[in-house]
Amino acid sequence: MLHSLYVKNFALIDDVEVNFDKGLTIVTGETGAGKSMLIDALQVALGSRASADFIRSGREKATVQATFDVSRLSWIKKRMEELGVDCEEDGLLVLARELSRSGKNVCRINGRPANLGLYRDMGSGLLDMLGQHEQQTLLDQDKHRWLVDRLGGSELLEQAGKVKEIYIRWRDTCSQLKDLESNARELARRIDMLSFQMQEITKAQLAEDEEDELLNERRLLMNSEKISRLAGEIYDQLYGGEAGAT
Repeated sequence: MLHSLYVKNFALIDDVEVNFDKGLTIVTGETGAGKSMLIDALQVALGSRASADFIRSGREKATVQATFDVSRLSWIKKRMEELGVDCEEDGLLVLARELSRSGKNVCRINGRPANLGLYRDMGSGLLDMLGQHEQQTLLDQDKHRWLVDRLGGSELLEQAGKVKEIYIRWRDTCSQLKDLESNARELARRIDMLSFQMQEITKAQLAEDEEDELLNERRLLMNSEKISRLAGEIYDQLYGGEAGAT
């Protein structure tokens, strides 16, 4: 669950920390009081797109920090292990993000620097953000399985993770089997082609030195053609007319 949210120099917010207890928490106020800014700050703390426009006027940096109690969320702990994130003994997960006007933003997970990709992976799934017309997501078939898995709790999520791993291995095995079958067909085709070529060579009854003989014959024919052409030219010079006779 969300334990607390700390916001500093974010939009119109100067410095505020909101602590959340078990049960329902309602944030109320008149229009323009900054209710939606808390939601924006929470989304930024979870890794959503951020820009220098969020920084309070006259300030160079803004800070948002969301603290979650994940002591009872085994699937979050497992994800932390997979991503190489240390789990604190108190079961708290702290996501902190610092925005700068220079464009250099810093993300930290439990006090340690992290790249934005890892930060977003860690923040995804920690909260369900529901707004107007959010019920339309129920029409999205891709969401149905996700909702059922979440309804089953951490044990079902763990089993779903195992099924996913088994499915990935099955898919990889099918791909390897397909490659082997393709290679086998290619090998059979190659064998057929070589067998045909061997039969053609056998039918030709080629002699061991036949290639040399054919090359010699080719040279003789070429020389014969050259000799014949030269002889014709000489004959024309000798008997081809008055100029030739002279």
